[in-house]
Amino acid sequence: MILQIIPLSVFGGMSTFLFANIAVSGIKVMTSEPLTRRSRFILAISLSFGVGTIIRKDWLTSTAFLDCGAIENEAKKGLCTAATVTMGTGYAIGCIVALLLNSILPADLESMEEEEALPLTAKKVEESEESVESEKLEAEIS
Repeated sequence: MILQIIPLSVFGGMSTFLFANIAVSGIKVMTSEPLTRRSRFILAISLSFGVGTIIRKDWLTSTAFLDCGAIENEAKKGLCTAATVTMGTGYAIGCIVALLLNSILPADLESMEEEEALPLTAKKVEESEESVESEKLEAEIS
């Protein structure tokens, strides 16, 4: 009842303020720690997919991607419809892309703890020790 007496311009202004406030809070959370190259890449790609989905809604909701009308089983049709609605939401696509990239992309060696990075750098140390030994042998032979 109370929402009916609020003028649309006031309701629109409140909605705009609310979403702007949420965006500012999100930016504050993202910048609370320094962004690494990896996290900047993940953020840029996920935002691109999310904004792209908002701009071009039919990108993942067209029948070429999922044809829910061709499914006869009501349960599967409902699942297909839910997937189509979800895929038309920029938030969902951005979140899914960010989660996938975060799990696939390796972390930077600089940001790893010493114990995590040690197996990755131990191979390089062994290779450099072998090259030093081979250079010593060549120097002794000549």
